[in-house]
Amino acid sequence: LQTGTTVHASGGSARITINIQPSVVEKVGFRITGQAAPVLVQLQPSGSSSLVTVVTVTSSSDYQFDTLPTNDSHTQFQAVVLSSTADFALSEVTAMREPCYEAIYIDLGQPKQIGWYKLKLSGGTSSRLYILASNDTFSSGTNQGLVAVGPIDAGWLDTAPIQFSSVTARYVSLKIVQDTAWVRVSASSLHLWDANGIYGLPYPADRANPHSLSDLLGINTVWGWMGTLIGDLAGPALYSPVMKRVRLYHNLDWDITSPSCPINYTAMSEGMGTPGQPGWLNWDTMYAEMYEKGMEAVDASIQFLNNNGTKVTQFSQVNWKNPYQDAYNYGHSFASHFGPSNKNLIKSAEVGNEAWDYDADFWVQVEEGMLQGFHDGDPTMLRLTGAFQADTPDVPPNGDNIFWNGKYIGYRVSDQALSLVDNLNVHAYSWATINATLRGVGPEHPLSSMKAVRNMLRWRDGNQPSGGKGRGVWLTEWGWDGASQCWDSRCVSLLSQAAFAVRGLLWGAREGVDAMTWYFFADLSLSPGLFGASGIITYPANMTYPVFRYKPVYWALHNQVGLLGTFHHVAALVECEVAYVYLLQNASLTAIVAWRPSGAVDNETLTTSSFSYSFPTTINFHNNAPFVEIGIDPSGPTVLPSDTFRIDKQGPSQFVLSGKVTGLPRVAFVDQPASELVHVIFSKQKRRTAVPIV
Repeated sequence: LQTGTTVHASGGSARITINIQPSVVEKVGFRITGQAAPVLVQLQPSGSSSLVTVVTVTSSSDYQFDTLPTNDSHTQFQAVVLSSTADFALSEVTAMREPCYEAIYIDLGQPKQIGWYKLKLSGGTSSRLYILASNDTFSSGTNQGLVAVGPIDAGWLDTAPIQFSSVTARYVSLKIVQDTAWVRVSASSLHLWDANGIYGLPYPADRANPHSLSDLLGINTVWGWMGTLIGDLAGPALYSPVMKRVRLYHNLDWDITSPSCPINYTAMSEGMGTPGQPGWLNWDTMYAEMYEKGMEAVDASIQFLNNNGTKVTQFSQVNWKNPYQDAYNYGHSFASHFGPSNKNLIKSAEVGNEAWDYDADFWVQVEEGMLQGFHDGDPTMLRLTGAFQADTPDVPPNGDNIFWNGKYIGYRVSDQALSLVDNLNVHAYSWATINATLRGVGPEHPLSSMKAVRNMLRWRDGNQPSGGKGRGVWLTEWGWDGASQCWDSRCVSLLSQAAFAVRGLLWGAREGVDAMTWYFFADLSLSPGLFGASGIITYPANMTYPVFRYKPVYWALHNQVGLLGTFHHVAALVECEVAYVYLLQNASLTAIVAWRPSGAVDNETLTTSSFSYSFPTTINFHNNAPFVEIGIDPSGPTVLPSDTFRIDKQGPSQFVLSGKVTGLPRVAFVDQPASELVHVIFSKQKRRTAVPIV
C-alpha cells in the first residue's frame, strides 16, 4: 500500500486496517510521519479478533522507512493494523510473505554425488544463503523439489571447503536471502565435490614410503636459533636428538642489497661479511655449527618478498631489472660456495619461501634463473620450488592478498623450472572450519587442511618427467600452535599439540611425502597469535634468558624417534572414526602402530570401549615385549598395563585398544616381515576406511 493519507484521531483513537490475503508474514514495512504520539504496528491473525504487536513507533523514526521481522514463521495473518492516540500520516505499508532473495540454478547434466562445497562471497553479514539440491525436479521459479543443504552465514564464509551429508543431485541452486534492505551479497564462485571432498582419496593403502621417520622429520629455524632465547648457536644440540634435518630461512637481503648486487662468499668466509650485513655475517660459521652439533642435512629457504606488508622493498618486483640473469647470478654464487661439492654446508635450497605476492609471469623468470644458477653452481645440491598449493586452481594468479592469491603451483612453476627441480614444496597446517570458526584439528580430521598434500602429490604425479628420477614432495611447514592458554582459535592444548605431532608424522609418512619440517623450533611470544606458540620449546613467564623449557611436543617427538625412528611406513590397515592402525618396518622388525583419532585429548576421560582388530593370521610378537605408548615422559615411552591389549594366542591375533585413550599412538613389535602380513591381510579382508561426517 502506498498512500499519503493522514489517519485522524476520533475520540482519542486513530486507526487504519489494511486487509491482506491470509498468509505467513515474514516482515512488515512502513513509513510514518508527523505523529504526535507513538504508533502501534500490529498484525491480525486469520479468523481472530486479537492483535499481535510488531513494534511501537516513536517520533525518532519520523520519515524513515523501517522493515521489521515478525519473528513468526507459522501464523497466518489477514490484516496489518496501525493505531495511535493522535493523528499520524502514513505513506507506505508493506507486508512481505517471504524475504527478498536472489537465486541461480545449475544443471550438472546428470545425477552426481555432492558432499562438499566451497563458496567465495563478498558482502554483508545480514544475509542467509542456502545451497539446494534436487535429483529429479527442477523449476527456475520455485524451490519445489530442492532439498536444503544450508543455510550458510555470509559473514564468515569465504573460501573454506565445507562438508555436509552427501546427496545425489542433478540440479543445484544457490539462494541468497536478503535480511536487510541495503545489504548486497555477491557470489563469484561455487565449487562442488563428492564425499571425498577437495582433497580427494589418500594413496593406496599398501603403498610403502621408503623414508624412515627420522629421515622425514626436520625443524624450521632462523639465524642463531634466536640466541637470546636458547643461547647463541646452542640450538642444534637441543634439536639433533629429535631431528637430523634443519630448514633455515636464509634472507636474501642479508646477502645482497639489490637484485643485481654481486655476492662474494669467499670474502664473507674471510670475515668481511656480505653486502647486506657487512663486517660480521658469516653463514659458514652458522651452518658448520649445525653439523658439529649433530645435524645431518641443512635446507636453505632463500626468502624474499615483493612487499613487506605495504612497504616496497629492495626486492620488490619493480627493482628487478633483469630478473632471470640476476637470479641466476645469485643462485650460481650460492651453490658454488655452499653446495655439497664445495663447502658441503647446504644439501638443498628453495627459490623463495612464500613468495606469492609477485606477478606469476614475473616470478617464473626469477625462479627459472635461480634454479638454473643452483644447478650450474653445484648440480649435486637438491633444488626445490617455493612453497605453493595444488588445491587452489581457482585463485587469481596475481593479487595483493598473498594469503589467497598467487599460491597455485600451476601458475608459478613453468615446464623449464620443473625440469630443474628435485622436489616440490608445500606448506600445510591442520585447520578446519567448524561452526563458523577456524580451529586446529588432528591430521585425520575429515576437514583438515593438512590433506592439501594429497593435491600436491597428485599434481606431482601428473607432471613427472618422461624419464629419469621422479620428483619428491617436501612438506616444509606443518605443525600446531600449542599452549596452556590460547589466543587464537587454531591453537590447541599442550597435550593435543604433542599427540597431533606424532600422529601427523605417521600420517604424512602414510600419505607419501618425502620430508616433513616442523614449524617452528621455539615459541615466539608469551601472548601468541597464530604461530606464536608453534615451537617445541618455550620459555618461562618471567622472560629470563637464555632459560627455556621443553614442551610436551618435544618429548613426544623425542620418544617417537627413539622408538620408531628407523621404521618406515608400509601399509594402512584401518583408517576410520574409531581407530587408525598402521604397519611400519625397519631392517629386522615390524611395528603395529594404533591410535584413536580423538579430537580432544586433554584431561578428560574419553571412550573406554574397546576397539578390536583381528589379523587373519597368527602374529608372533617380538620376545613377548610389552606394548608401549608414545607418551610425553622425558624418560621414554610408557609401558602399558597388561590388560590394555588382549591377544588371542589360540588363533588369529586380536589387537585391542581399551582404557582411557589419550590420542597418543600405541606400538607393538612383531617378528613377521610387514610385507608378509600385508599380503595375507589384503588378500583376505578389506581395509576399514569409514569416514564420519563431522
